[in-house]
Amino acid sequence: MTSRWRIAAAAVMTHVCLGSVYAWSIFVPSLQAQTGWSKPQLTWAFSLAIAFLGLTAALAAPLMKRLGPRCSVGLSAAFFGTGLLGAGLAIHLHVLWLLYVCYGGVGGIGLGLGYVPPVTTLMQWFANRKGFATGLAVGGFGLGALLASFLGEGLLRRFSCASTFPLMGFAYGLTILIASRNLSFPQLREDAKALDAAGSKTCLAESRFWLLWAVFFLNIATGILLIALARPMIEEAMAKGAGAISIPTVTAVAVMGLFNGFGRLGWSSLSDRLGRFTTWMAMFVLQGALFFLLKNTGSLWVLVAGLWLIASGYGGGFALCPALVADVFGPARAPRVYGMALTAWSAAALISPPLAAKIHETTGSYDIILRGCFFASLLGLVLVIALQQSLRSSMRDQELETDPA
Repeated sequence: MTSRWRIAAAAVMTHVCLGSVYAWSIFVPSLQAQTGWSKPQLTWAFSLAIAFLGLTAALAAPLMKRLGPRCSVGLSAAFFGTGLLGAGLAIHLHVLWLLYVCYGGVGGIGLGLGYVPPVTTLMQWFANRKGFATGLAVGGFGLGALLASFLGEGLLRRFSCASTFPLMGFAYGLTILIASRNLSFPQLREDAKALDAAGSKTCLAESRFWLLWAVFFLNIATGILLIALARPMIEEAMAKGAGAISIPTVTAVAVMGLFNGFGRLGWSSLSDRLGRFTTWMAMFVLQGALFFLLKNTGSLWVLVAGLWLIASGYGGGFALCPALVADVFGPARAPRVYGMALTAWSAAALISPPLAAKIHETTGSYDIILRGCFFASLLGLVLVIALQQSLRSSMRDQELETDPA
C-alpha cells in the first residue's frame, strides 16, 4: 500500500468512528425507557454534539494547524472517547445536564478536533482530485452511522445504555488513536510561509462566504432533522400500516447511513466531472422533489427510499463543501475558511432537529416539517446560482485588473 493510500485508510477510519454520532436515533427509544427523558430532551444531546463539532472546527483551526493532523486527531480520540464514557455515567445516574456536558460538549469537541484534519490532509495528497479526496474522507463519516446502528443495536440486546456508551467510547477512542498515527501532510513546498500568510486572510467580510455558509446551512438543516427523526418517522408509518411489507427499523436507519456515506463519495466524484455548482444544484432539485413526494405519500417504502436518497444528498453536501471552498477561496485559505463554514453545521444542529421534534410533538404530524424542507431546498438552489454568479463576477473583475486594455 502506497503512502497516500495508507493515509487515506487512516482518514476514513477516523471518520467512520466519529460518524457514529449519526446513529443517535437508534438509542433514543432505549434511553426513553431507561431514563424517562422525552424525545425533544434527548434530541438536544445530539444537537449539542454537532454544535460543538462546528464551533471547535472553526475556533480551534489555528491550533489544529500548528499541531498537525496526527496530534489533532489524537486529541480527538481522547475527547470523543471520554465523552462517551461520561455519557454512560450520566445515563446511569439519570442526570440529563451531565449527558449534555459529556456527550454534547466533550464528545462534540472530540468530533470537531477529528473532523477537519483528515479532510484537509487528503485534499493535499490528492490535489488534482479534490472532489474524490473530500468524498473519500467524509464518506467514512456517513458509513460510521451504518456500523454504529448495528453495533449499537447488538450491544443494547446484551447491555443497558449506561454500559453500551462506555463500551463504544473505549472502542472508538482506541481506533481513532491508532488511525491518528498514520496521518501526516505531504512534504511542504518552499512557499509554504507565503501560503500560510494568505490563508490567514479573513473571509467574514466577503459576501461569497456567507452565500456558501447559507447553502451549507440549508443542506444540513433539511437533512439532519431527518437523520435525527428517522427511526420515529419509520416506526410511526409502520404503526399506521403504511404498505403491506414492513422493514426492520434498524435496517432502514442503517441503510440510510450507507446512502449518507456513499453519497459523499458519489456526489463529490461526480462534481470533479460536472463541476461543484452544477452538482449541488442537481442535489437541491432532487431533495426538493423528494420532500414534496414524502409529504404526499402514504407508502412505507416510498418514505424509506426517499429518506435514503435525501441522506445521499445530505452527505454529498459535506463532501462538496471543502472542495467548493478550495475552488472559491483558493487552496491557501481553504482550511481556515472550511473551518468557519462548519459553523453552519453547528447552527443547523441547534435549530433544525429540536424545532422539528417540537413541531411534531405539538402537531402530531410531519407535514409542516416536510413542507418547510421543500421550500428550504428551493431557496438553496437559488443561493447556489447566486454564489456561482458571484464567483464569475469576481473572476471577471480580476481579469480586468490584470488586463485593463
